[in-house]
Amino acid sequence: MGHRYVCSILLFWLLGFSASVPLLYAAEFHSLPSLQGYTGILNIPSAAVTPEGALDISYSNQTESHWRTRTKSQDNYAFSLGLFSLLEIGGRIIEAPGFARDLSANVKVNIPFIPKTPYWPKLAVGMQDLGGGARFLQNRYLVSSVDLWRFRLSGGYGFGPDRMKGGFGGAEFKAHEYVYLLGEYDTKETNFGIRLLSPELLQMPLHLHATVKTSLNHKPEQPEFAFGIQIPLGGAPKRAPSTVPSSPAVPPLPTKNSAAAEPKNASPLDQTVSGVIETDTRSSNITVEEHLKNVQQQMTKTGFQNVRFGLRGTESVVVEYENPIFSHNELDAIGVVAGTVLAGLPPEVRLIELVLRKADLIIAVLEAPAEGLRSYLQQGGNEVRLQEKIRVRRALRNEQQIVYLGPAANSTPFSARLELYPGLTTYVATDVGVFDYLLSLKPDLYVNLWKGAVAQLRADIPVAWSTNLDDGKAYRNDRNNTRIDRALLHQTISLPAAVMARLGGGLIMPDIYGTVNEVVWNPGEGAHSLQLFQELAQKKKSGITTDYSAYTAGYRYYSSLLDTSIRIDGGRFWTKDSGITLELKRFFGDVETTIFYKNSQLPDHGGNVQAGGITFALPLTFRKEVTRPPVQLTGSNEWSYSQQTLIVTPGEANYVSVATGVRPQISYNLMRTFANRDRLSTAYIKHNLGRMREAWLKYGIVEPAK
Repeated sequence: MGHRYVCSILLFWLLGFSASVPLLYAAEFHSLPSLQGYTGILNIPSAAVTPEGALDISYSNQTESHWRTRTKSQDNYAFSLGLFSLLEIGGRIIEAPGFARDLSANVKVNIPFIPKTPYWPKLAVGMQDLGGGARFLQNRYLVSSVDLWRFRLSGGYGFGPDRMKGGFGGAEFKAHEYVYLLGEYDTKETNFGIRLLSPELLQMPLHLHATVKTSLNHKPEQPEFAFGIQIPLGGAPKRAPSTVPSSPAVPPLPTKNSAAAEPKNASPLDQTVSGVIETDTRSSNITVEEHLKNVQQQMTKTGFQNVRFGLRGTESVVVEYENPIFSHNELDAIGVVAGTVLAGLPPEVRLIELVLRKADLIIAVLEAPAEGLRSYLQQGGNEVRLQEKIRVRRALRNEQQIVYLGPAANSTPFSARLELYPGLTTYVATDVGVFDYLLSLKPDLYVNLWKGAVAQLRADIPVAWSTNLDDGKAYRNDRNNTRIDRALLHQTISLPAAVMARLGGGLIMPDIYGTVNEVVWNPGEGAHSLQLFQELAQKKKSGITTDYSAYTAGYRYYSSLLDTSIRIDGGRFWTKDSGITLELKRFFGDVETTIFYKNSQLPDHGGNVQAGGITFALPLTFRKEVTRPPVQLTGSNEWSYSQQTLIVTPGEANYVSVATGVRPQISYNLMRTFANRDRLSTAYIKHNLGRMREAWLKYGIVEPAK
């Protein structure tokens, strides 16, 4: 009966595909998770994947059909992430009292190079329940889907061994924009259900969804349900206005005098394009020096530090500044500073050089044609040509040619920044509980001393925890009293040939003293990066000395086409294990998603330990800070949460508490602090010019020149 049923569904799919005509149209389907966690219908997958850059978190109370007699209930917690347009990854926790508690991973890949035309089927392959020692839901499958009118038809074959062995098929019917009717055969049972979807919330593609499901083969009068939320990791898409907002505080660009002559030897970016306001060559009754003096006052009033202006001849302006105001991305500050300087800048200036500083050290120099950048920030439309003209360097060229107009204003020595952010330790799907946690508050104080020198002092204050961290419980030793857990002095040095080094010494972790040092080399345009880490540290307690020396070398490659970086590290890690780590990292807006794999040899372990997992890092602070130097109170611009599991053979124990492949890295490091979270390469900046323009149009309110 079951085989005849699935064959009839597959036959219907084939007939529907062959009979489709242009009069039918494919409705736009929302790709949402099944009750198994991967994108699909109820229990079977479809060939769709979670939308790129979306994170879906869901819960269901469905009990798996093949162990209903062994447990009274089951709770399922799942997430699915669209890492690329063709790839989704996910994880799932199951809690079946008296039978199973498990943490597993899923992956699904669309087959590429299939034409994206209406009525053409998509193909996908996937795996369920990867890597764990106790595998309850292991499965591999091949699935095809096609959208016809308001139907999405899916059919495929599952290879088991634990579930979905054989042919399966089903359909989704879009009865309304936010209502879907569902039916399927999952190789064992016939299921029907309904899925409800909310409209977009908070003016971005954020949706709530709920599913009700019943099985015709088992107590159809007792339905099971699921609900969840789909979140765009990058927030709302940045839609910059096409023109400058109307505001009396923004000095409008003057229109060009038709009698004025074009400058000689003008580059294409110095000339206007259709729809772009042109620069006036008439006298604006203000000199370059007077304009820059006004801008310096406005920038220091806003909170920028180490603000200094210089002239390279008569056609180039040099703008030096340090940004403590825009915490999410240095591109926000670049857009605001560039727009502020260029608005009202006399037309004889042909080139602008933005010198970005951190701890009074140069971290990047961006050169761009003044009129081309001004036209883009104000009106847009010339992005491709601007990308060709922009140059990003690691140091100033021919600094002896620059005539500075005065000393740096609002200097950094002894300015302070206090970051307040949560610390979160979790224990997921362990022998003693489904989820345990320790939540703390971490006040992290940074004080600028001299050029490149910063003192750091951090405390750890426990706030809340689960019962398994109470006195006498399993994880009590992991809960400490309020303490100082870091006290370091950092000295960063800028070296020739795009090399930067940071030396740090003091209290690295509670009772662990030593040094943590790193060197980074970013040659060329920054697509390649080489990094060296070294740690020499010891812990002395109760007369016992423990060595924490570590050293690793890493290589990172960034692809602007995919906006993705790949990284490999090798050496001796924090927990004395030796091996390698691999990382695949993507940014969605300012949210960083990293998939990692670790393979290392632990002392006295008897073999290599493999682990895999995912890390999310995001800003927990305002995009534009509300407090200003000399003393700032902020959140963290890179708060991270990581979850990993060991990769073991079936039947082997999975010790979730084993730490492996931990680099000697701390929060104040070169990539985060001095490289904009590894987003200062030429390729990244050119690929994200829209971020600069959007920031200028949102925050670039300047006072009129006087």
